[in-house]
Amino acid sequence: MKKEYRFVLLIQLYYILIAMFVALVLWTALPDAVGEVKFSVNQWKFSGAFGGFAFVWLFLRRRGVIESIMKDAAQPIQAGILLTPARKEEYNVLFDGFTDCDFYAFNPPFKVEGEPGDHLFHQAVATHAKRYRDGGVRSRYLFFDGASYERASVFFRELAKETGENMVKECIKSVHWQNAPRVPGYTFFIGHKKGKSFCIFYPSAAVREGIPEAIIFIDGAKDFLKILRNHFLQNWDQATAS
Repeated sequence: MKKEYRFVLLIQLYYILIAMFVALVLWTALPDAVGEVKFSVNQWKFSGAFGGFAFVWLFLRRRGVIESIMKDAAQPIQAGILLTPARKEEYNVLFDGFTDCDFYAFNPPFKVEGEPGDHLFHQAVATHAKRYRDGGVRSRYLFFDGASYERASVFFRELAKETGENMVKECIKSVHWQNAPRVPGYTFFIGHKKGKSFCIFYPSAAVREGIPEAIIFIDGAKDFLKILRNHFLQNWDQATAS
């Protein structure tokens, strides 16, 4: 049996035990007559115990607790590798589709997008514009070198032409950590697509002058996203405090 399904069965057993406990309490506490509370087996106690069990079970189902756990446990993790995107379709496999989430960009070089005048640059701007206009996304970008920060500033100015300056100011926060103890050799982006965790990773071994020759993307790895988010926030707090 797969690990995730064993986990689902354990969780369901846990809630069944809760329901049985409530049923047992009702079984022992329901009186035979008014003013009398003692242990007795009769049809009223059985009805009360069964009712308590059913109430707890239906309450958990109605709140979606069990279904949510089963959905998360059965959710597959998918991963893939892309070479440096050269077309909109390739770029959008990575950066399109983020909705209703906090988006974090750690050490983004902003070289994949190219420069103003490049075909992919303007298509990338359109992809990011949709993210903020329609997707309900708020982003944080943490930079470790001035060149990347400047390229991002150019990109954000072009983005503001599409979305309006107020939306860029409200939805995007960026920090350049000028006195960081070291400049990471890797980059990652994290957020959610259709409610699922989505991570993009530029491994240091595949980065040449800021351009990733291979990009790893992982769909559905919520535990990995939590690790990366904690790493991001720790660095973000240090950068903003310095």
